[in-house]
Amino acid sequence: MSTKFIDPRTGKVVEFGNQTQRKFVTLEQNVLDVDDLVVQGVLDDSSEEPQLLSKKFVTTSQFIEHILTLLRKRQMEEACDIYTHSQEDIGYLLINRVTGDSSELKILANMFYKSRDFMKAALVCEKIGSYDKAAHLYEKSDDYFMAAESYLKVGEFEKAADMYEKNGNHLEAAQLFTKISHFERAAFNYEKAVNIFLAGKLYFEINNFKKSMELLQKIEPQQDHFIEATNMIASILVQNGYIELAIRKYESIKNSVGITEETESIYFELVKLYLQKNDIENGKSVLIELRNYNLYHPQTEAIMQELKQGVNRFLDLTEEIEIEVELDSETTENIPNSQPLDKEDGGYISVMEGFEHFSTLPIFSELSLEELKSLYHISETIHFSKGDYIIKQNQPGEGLFIIRAGEIDILDESGDEPILIVSLKDGVPVGEMSLVDDSKTSASVKAKTEVLAFKIPKTSFSKLLLGNDRISRKIYLVFIKILSERVRKTNEKLHQKK
Repeated sequence: MSTKFIDPRTGKVVEFGNQTQRKFVTLEQNVLDVDDLVVQGVLDDSSEEPQLLSKKFVTTSQFIEHILTLLRKRQMEEACDIYTHSQEDIGYLLINRVTGDSSELKILANMFYKSRDFMKAALVCEKIGSYDKAAHLYEKSDDYFMAAESYLKVGEFEKAADMYEKNGNHLEAAQLFTKISHFERAAFNYEKAVNIFLAGKLYFEINNFKKSMELLQKIEPQQDHFIEATNMIASILVQNGYIELAIRKYESIKNSVGITEETESIYFELVKLYLQKNDIENGKSVLIELRNYNLYHPQTEAIMQELKQGVNRFLDLTEEIEIEVELDSETTENIPNSQPLDKEDGGYISVMEGFEHFSTLPIFSELSLEELKSLYHISETIHFSKGDYIIKQNQPGEGLFIIRAGEIDILDESGDEPILIVSLKDGVPVGEMSLVDDSKTSASVKAKTEVLAFKIPKTSFSKLLLGNDRISRKIYLVFIKILSERVRKTNEKLHQKK
C-alpha cells in the first residue's frame, strides 16, 4: 500500500507506504502508556481504504478517512507519517470523527502521542477519563491550567497547585497549598494574588515574622481585617521585645476607632501590656473604658480584682489567634468543544515533505508537533552539487543545515592540505552551534555527492525564538546539554593523555 502527494512547496511527488521508515524520539516513561491504551480488534476493518490520487491536493475528508483507515489496520507508523506531514491542523477534526467511541479514541490517542502532538493526546485522554495521563500531557504541552484541572480530578493536589502557580492562577494555587498544609507556598501565592492579609497571616503562622510584618503593615484602617492584622503586628513586636511600639500600635486604634465589639480585644491586649510595664494608672484607665462599654464582661472583672489585690503580673485572659483559611472546593471543567466535521467540506491538505528529519534531531527532541512545524516553516530547501561547500571553515555561521539526502564530508582545512574528519549520510545536522554562537565555524562541510538539505537561517531562527519563549527555553536547554557533554568528553580525552 502506498499513497502519493505533491508537496506544494517543491512540486515534488511524496510517497508514503509500508516502506516508510520513521524514527521517534524516545519520550519520558509514564507520560502516556501507549501499550496500555491500544485495544485490539475494536475498529471496523471492513471499510475500504480511500484511493488518493497523485494530485497536488486532496480534500480534508479524504485525508482524514485515509488516516482512520490506517489506524483500523493497525498501521500506526504510516498514520503518524501522514498526520505529521499535514501542514494544516486536522487533529480536532479527527477527534470529532471518532468521538463517542472510547476504543477508537484510545487508538487515536496513541497516534497523537507518537506524533508528539501532546495537546491533542491530552484532550483525547481526558475525553476517555484517563485524567492522570491527560494531566502529564497537558503539562508537557505547557497548558498548565488544564494540567492543574486534570491533576485535581485524580486527587494530586500538590501537582495541581504547582500547575496553577506556573500558570499564574495564584489564588487557586494558594488554596490548594493551604489544603495540603504547605503554608509557605500558600503564603507566597496569596501574596502574588494580592491577598495581603491571608499572606501575612500565614507567614505569621509559620513564624516568618519579618515577612508577616512587611505585609500586614500595608493594610489600611478602612480595610477588612485591619484589627486582626494589628493584633498580629503587636504580637510580633512584643515577642521581639518592642513593648512600647506594640502599645503605640494599640493606642493608635484606641484613639482613632474607639471601643467597639471588634476593637474590644485590642483594649484587653493594651491593658495586659500596661500591666507588664507596671503602668497601673494607664492600665486602670483603659480598663474603666472597657467596663463602661461592657459592665459584666468576666475578663474585665477578673482584671479589676487583680488590680485591687495589688497583683502585678501578666494575665493571659484572651484567646489565641487562630489561623483559618477557607477553601473554595468547587472546580470547573473546561473541556473544549468543537463542531463535527462536515463531510461535504471543501478543505484541502498540503503535505510537508521531509518533515520527519525535524522530529528525529536530538536538538529538537523536546519540541511538540506544533513547535516542530514552526521550525519547518522557516526552513529553506537547498540543493548542493558534488564538491560544493555547505559550510566554509573560519567563516561566520549562517545557520543549521539538515541533510535530507546525499553524503557529506567534514574537513579540517586549517593546514596546507584538508584533513577528512568524518563522512556522514542523510539525516544529520551540521552547523547547529551557529544558531546560538557568533564565533566562526570550526570545520568545513562539503558535499561528497549530490546533496539536498534543509537550511534554518540564523536570522529567522533568532526571530522565532524572540517571539516564542517556550521554544526558546526548550532549545537552549538542549544546547546546554550538548555543550556540557562535549566539555565532558574533551576533559576525558585530556585526562587520558596525561
